[in-house]
Amino acid sequence: MNTSMTQALPRELRLRRQGSVLRLPAKIANHRLSFIVDTGSECTIVPLEIVQRLGLERYIDKSDEYSYENTVGRLMLDIVCEGGVRLQGYILVDYPTSGELLLGMDILHSYSCSILQKPYRPSLVVREAHSFPSLTEAWTVNISIGSVTLPAVLDTGSTDTYMPSHVARELGLKVEDSAEENVLLSSGKYMCVSKVARAVNIVLNGRHFCVDVSVEDDEREVLIGQNILRHCDMHFTQAGLLTQ
Repeated sequence: MNTSMTQALPRELRLRRQGSVLRLPAKIANHRLSFIVDTGSECTIVPLEIVQRLGLERYIDKSDEYSYENTVGRLMLDIVCEGGVRLQGYILVDYPTSGELLLGMDILHSYSCSILQKPYRPSLVVREAHSFPSLTEAWTVNISIGSVTLPAVLDTGSTDTYMPSHVARELGLKVEDSAEENVLLSSGKYMCVSKVARAVNIVLNGRHFCVDVSVEDDEREVLIGQNILRHCDMHFTQAGLLTQ
């Protein structure tokens, strides 16, 4: 697989921090775009409206086997990054929801990427691909809240840490009303959140974090968002995920 035009791998690519999320500047078909680096998305996604704007709609494979909820099909693309580094794979084409481009777990895992959350210069380290990108589940780890251990998804595409209301009740957390806020959650979807659990102590990989947790009535997983992950480096390998 041709992963680099002019630079040998591994290669450290600069990320841009916008609010709480990380963006990777890149080009598709010589057009400048930016992808949210989203470990909560199992696949890399480009909205249909952008594919149409690039004149690539006729190349979409709309076979049933590549049709998922809210998707049109898949498209083979080169994502050209800083220094001519190419990330290649079949990208899912999504009907417009948030309008965001997402760099998902298929590419992050295939290229054994590391997300380095340096305060003033976050970066993405890209290595030689060990496999062709394919759907890869978001990484679930165990966290501790009080004496309870529970699974949570590490989601760099989510601005906040989030949990469903029934989990907050089971943990005995005090949930209060807050000003309504559109929170970016996994897979580029926004949710209007109006409840919060304040100053929740969460233990992740032996490290303690005290953060406000957004709470809402739905059946999503617990998500560890950027209010925690911005302090953690993440390394994706063939064997799994390492966090520091």
